[in-house]
Amino acid sequence: EWLPVSHLHVIGTELRRYTRDVLRGEGGSLSPTSRQVLARWAALVGDEKVDRSCGATVGFLGCSGTGSPAVETIARAQVANFVLVDGQRFAASNLERMHGSGASDLESDVAPYKVEVMERLIRDINPTANITKIVGNGLDDVVLDDLLRCDLVLGLTDTVHGRVLLG
Repeated sequence: EWLPVSHLHVIGTELRRYTRDVLRGEGGSLSPTSRQVLARWAALVGDEKVDRSCGATVGFLGCSGTGSPAVETIARAQVANFVLVDGQRFAASNLERMHGSGASDLESDVAPYKVEVMERLIRDINPTANITKIVGNGLDDVVLDDLLRCDLVLGLTDTVHGRVLLG
């Protein structure tokens, strides 16, 4: 059963109170194309649950070998709101395992950030998606603030501090 969240209180060096409008991403109805893509899923679970899952905000802490297939899967499910977090640039060693990447990502003088490669992947699947890209890691305050907006956060990092943070 889906239960609404109206307020979130975070206790730390200061008390923070977030309200529903900050916690929820940009909602909205599904496009006709998204309805067609999800027709089988809607027949199984119903339109209301499809609308709820597509309006969700999903956070990805790590966008490389483990994160990129997760990003692709969630994008194909027509989820509308993404928070992508990764501090690294694309490198040759990423080509064999990072979905959405290509040899052209190695051709420029300055390689794109991994979050930029993921944005391109998402836009190829769902051009209307809302995407927040953060070049950084889970220890950055701005990352924590954006992850609080998410309905689901996936820890897909290979760093110990990233895993500890999510734990």
